[in-house]
Amino acid sequence: RERPLHPGAGGVRTPWGGDRTWAHIERFVGGGVRVSEEATREAAARLGPSAGIVAERGGAVAPAVALTRPDVASGRTVAIVSGGNVEPSLLVRVLSEYAT
Repeated sequence: RERPLHPGAGGVRTPWGGDRTWAHIERFVGGGVRVSEEATREAAARLGPSAGIVAERGGAVAPAVALTRPDVASGRTVAIVSGGNVEPSLLVRVLSEYAT
C-alpha cells in the first residue's frame, strides 16, 4: 500500500512512500518535525551571506528546524546542509527576499 508524502521543500519531496519505506522509518528514525516552505527559504537565504554556503531549499531543511524550532534544536546543534544545485535566478530571488 502506497501513502502520499508532501514535505515542503522539493529536494526532500517524494510523491509516494511505500510500506517498506515506512517500516524502515518506524524502525530507525526517532521522530520527525515539519517546517514551512517559508522557513526553508529563509534558512537558505541566511546561510549565504552569514556562512558563505549556497544551499538549495531542500538542503536547508535542517538549518530551518534549528532556526525555527528551539523545542527540537536547542543547545549545541549540528545541522547538515546539502545541495548547491540551485538555479541562479531562484537563488537571486530568495537572497533578495531576505536581504537586510
